[in-house]
Parts: sequence; structure tokens; C-alpha cells
Amino acid sequence: MIINANRSETYVGTVNLNDPEDQAWIQTIRTFVSEANAQFPKQRYVKLQGRGPRAHNGRRYHQGLPLKYAKMADVYVYPRDPYAT
Repeated sequence: MIINANRSETYVGTVNLNDPEDQAWIQTIRTFVSEANAQFPKQRYVKLQGRGPRAHNGRRYHQGLPLKYAKMADVYVYPRDPYAT
């Protein structure tokens, strides 16, 4: 896992999708968020944003890279409804 400085407040880290330790870490984050959601009214969710080479079979991904093509992923924890009071 890599943690890059100067990212958004919701950024947690960058993981290698082929590393079993990183996969376990992602599951730990998901479990923690799930348990926190059960106890607090402000709901959150975990999002993985694919990173890696942008071309696959002649198709280029300019926005988000699908996880099935990604080698790395950025992990974010977002509020479920950022405008809720």
C-alpha cells in the first residue's frame, strides 16, 4: 500500500490489486466502515478507483479505469449523502 500526500480528504491510500496483503487491507477498511455505519448516523462508503495503463484492446479510458483492467487502485471513503444535514 502507498499513501500519497496532498490528496483529497477522502483519499485513504493506493493499493496493488494483485497483492494479497493489500486485498486484506481493503477488506479491513470495508469492515471498519460497515461497523461505523451501524453505530453512527452519518453513513459512508468505500470506493476503489482503478489506476494503470489507459489502453486495453484498442479502447482508451479517459475518465475512470474499470477495475478489471487496473493494476492499482486508489481507495477513497466518501460520505453516503454529502448534502444531508
